[in-house]
Amino acid sequence: MKTYQILYAEDVPHYAIGEIKARGPKDALAKARKVDTETFTALDPDWSNPICRRIVHITEEKSGKYIAEDVRLDNYTLERATDQEITIRDHGKELLEALERAYEVLDGIADKLFFADGQPVTSLTASHIEEIYFDALSEHVAFTELIRKARGEA
Repeated sequence: MKTYQILYAEDVPHYAIGEIKARGPKDALAKARKVDTETFTALDPDWSNPICRRIVHITEEKSGKYIAEDVRLDNYTLERATDQEITIRDHGKELLEALERAYEVLDGIADKLFFADGQPVTSLTASHIEEIYFDALSEHVAFTELIRKARGEA
């Protein structure tokens, strides 16, 4: 039987209290975001609430070969993300739902444009053209608004 070395990790939140003077809640938040966190030390560890529990890596004892890395053991992650990536993630569920609706609309349009035997339609009635147009347009405003929100523009 082989022996493996496991390196576990978890992060423990640390807290620091400070004061700022501000004109109101928005100003307080803006000033708090600008505080240089490198100039104060968070001294109050919350040992009972570790997060980001993970296996950093598992290696074979003899060869030192990595057999696993970065395995999550809870629902927290450590990652870097741009403001844009965070905004998109904040709207992930809505974006997925919109994509599913778009798929349904496109699937319906495709059905209208093909006969049962898979041959393309060679002529359309005015009512078919209207149906296709309104199917395509049905989610346009919702998609436009959601795209703006995901870009941080709304």
